[in-house]
Amino acid sequence: MNPQDSAVWRWLRDVPCERVATPPDTAPSSPSNNLKRKGTRTARSTSPAKRQRILDDADNVYPDQSASAIAATELSERTKPFYRLPSSASKRAVSPVRDLLNDLRASKPAVFCELPSTIPLPENAYALCITLTEGLHERVIPIGLKMVDRIVNWTLWETITEILSEARESSLFQQDENAWYTKVVYPMLHLAFKGSMLKVESVQSQTINPELLPIMPNNYRVQKKCDYAFSFHRNTQQVSDLYGALTCTGAGGALSQTMDSNTKRWLLFSGLAVKHENGGKDEALAQLATWIAAGMENTRKLWSRSSEEVHPYCDLPPMVGWTVVGHDWHTWVTFGATDNGTDSLYVVGPWRAAAADTRDVYGAFKLLKLLRRASAYASTTYWPWLRQKVLEPLCSDS
Repeated sequence: MNPQDSAVWRWLRDVPCERVATPPDTAPSSPSNNLKRKGTRTARSTSPAKRQRILDDADNVYPDQSASAIAATELSERTKPFYRLPSSASKRAVSPVRDLLNDLRASKPAVFCELPSTIPLPENAYALCITLTEGLHERVIPIGLKMVDRIVNWTLWETITEILSEARESSLFQQDENAWYTKVVYPMLHLAFKGSMLKVESVQSQTINPELLPIMPNNYRVQKKCDYAFSFHRNTQQVSDLYGALTCTGAGGALSQTMDSNTKRWLLFSGLAVKHENGGKDEALAQLATWIAAGMENTRKLWSRSSEEVHPYCDLPPMVGWTVVGHDWHTWVTFGATDNGTDSLYVVGPWRAAAADTRDVYGAFKLLKLLRRASAYASTTYWPWLRQKVLEPLCSDS
């Protein structure tokens, strides 16, 4: 075979040896045209010079290259990014929530939000954690639900499935906090505390008494409202009797940390801060910590009025609270501690053993069991202490 008949030789033969330049315009120029060109050049001299566009055709491509590869190389080497790089003088945006959590650590009293493994628990706080979490994941769904002909248990099952349906819808359509309040959180709380001495109270629009708030390093007090709390309700006879006695002696006008004309006359327990599914968990924690700290300061002041002695926070019983972010319910336990004569409050959580959610039937019944255990702690441990140590002496002294 003749080598000149191969494909390579044919390709080389067809390649032009030299490029033919475009002939210049040889039209005669008049003096007026020269003046116009001078004016044009003068006018353009004040504008930024434009880079000449280079056109690559297939004739400039070598046998082992492709036109697309050459074009990609030119693009990566010659183009500049269309975005502006941040200057070194620009400052990062400061999160007010992070500032608040840091300021709470330096406030008076200091409020520390800590993980469970970072600090030892006092005996009463440890006992509360055991009460809430021991065997929480076992025997979650009531055995009575096996017999669907029982009306009470069937109603419970229907209520749980309805709450789960609303939770899925709130998550699917990215609904706001108000939807989670009304469709998921409140029905679950109402179901858990039904028949107990606690009643669910919406406090999201109520102002905390400024005198009960922690004092920040710059001598200001920050308002962080909570969403729900629980009142010891008058439906219970012993609670109703104590409310009546406190009113008669003039001590029933300010029993809680709020300034609402109605809620301030009730004894409150715990608190919840609610956010939508993509809401800020740190903001919810800041709200809960501020609310619980004000509540414990209120209890301490009531106790000091009745005993004429200033009590440290470590003498108060621990308090439980929750931050709710979408489906997830995080449990926090707050207690007082004294270090070198300085009182502090510790908000410890979230507790993994007490984690619950509204994603499925198991999580919903586990949450129901957890809330009912908290209700039992309020009625069998917290309320007897509050009645004997604070309320009854307050009635007699007044």
